[in-house]
Amino acid sequence: MKPQISPFQYSILIANFLFTGTLISLPQVLVQIAEQNAWMVPFISYPIIILIIFLGIGRSRKLKNKISTEIGNSSPYMEKIFGIFMLLFLSLAFIRDVRALADFVVSSLLPSTPIEILTVLSVLTVIYIVHNGLEVITRITVIQFIVLATVIILLPFMLSNEIEFNNLQPILGSSAFPSLFQSSYLLIAWLGEVVIVFLLIPYIKPIKHIKKISILGALFAMILLFILLILELAVLGADITKVSTFPNYQLIQQINITDFLDRLDLIIVTVWAPTLFCKIALTLYCINKSLSYIKGSESSHLVLPMGLFLGTLAILLFKNNIQLLEFSFYTWATIGLFLEICIVGIFILMRIKNKHQKQKVTD
Repeated sequence: MKPQISPFQYSILIANFLFTGTLISLPQVLVQIAEQNAWMVPFISYPIIILIIFLGIGRSRKLKNKISTEIGNSSPYMEKIFGIFMLLFLSLAFIRDVRALADFVVSSLLPSTPIEILTVLSVLTVIYIVHNGLEVITRITVIQFIVLATVIILLPFMLSNEIEFNNLQPILGSSAFPSLFQSSYLLIAWLGEVVIVFLLIPYIKPIKHIKKISILGALFAMILLFILLILELAVLGADITKVSTFPNYQLIQQINITDFLDRLDLIIVTVWAPTLFCKIALTLYCINKSLSYIKGSESSHLVLPMGLFLGTLAILLFKNNIQLLEFSFYTWATIGLFLEICIVGIFILMRIKNKHQKQKVTD
């Protein structure tokens, strides 16, 4: 039986997928470039998400009356090309996120634990989640993300005694606009991960208003990112944020509500970690889906070997955290954006070709 997810669950999946991966270290480089104006970057980059959604999904009114996608209705040759590009894109994202999670845990929580052990355990956990199917991934994501979003929305109140609005000044100085656009360029590749919607469309029921739901889910992710960025600047200041490897973790360490509630950071991390596991699990699920387009048949037998293979690459490809950060901040900005453009372009071609095939059948 084909799994089904509701529009609400789908919007949460999109919000979680776009948001949780940016939490570990990305704010550092955004503030490093845009400084005290970095809080504007999510909204400058947001139109890219809208563009991808509108270009990819198109204007077809028939889409709302059927659960289908252009994949499976196009030529096998086009499907294989789409699957190859999506496989490469998602594999790189999987490797990046798994290693980022392991590096964060080793650096901040379990410094004496070998990173290889943490990586293998993380990958095995993700594989177990994926084997339970898309509906299980979705349910876990909805529960954990709602809790995480609630915590982030409450952060301004928990940090109210630490906020210094002077840290946000000056706003839009003489060199602000070039730095804002440079910072936005680095964020665009992360937001472009919304191309995953092309693989989720067949499972949404009802399919009506899919574009609106996608845009709202992405908007919620950008609002949460905005809250964290402006709090980092107001509480830590630009000078501290741009040299901190894990600025969000350092931010929540500043919470000091009473004398006995001054270590909420560990509790908040336990809320955040499952959401990242869910994002990685959805990535692996879609990797398996991409493989099915390449092979021409669906199967879950490759989830275990593919997950272990990519987990091994996550260990071998980066000697230390510095190499990971360079890849995440700079290399991914170019490679990720290139692959996203290719994926959107191929998907549009598949839509056009499928439309022409239907017209020929009608004629």
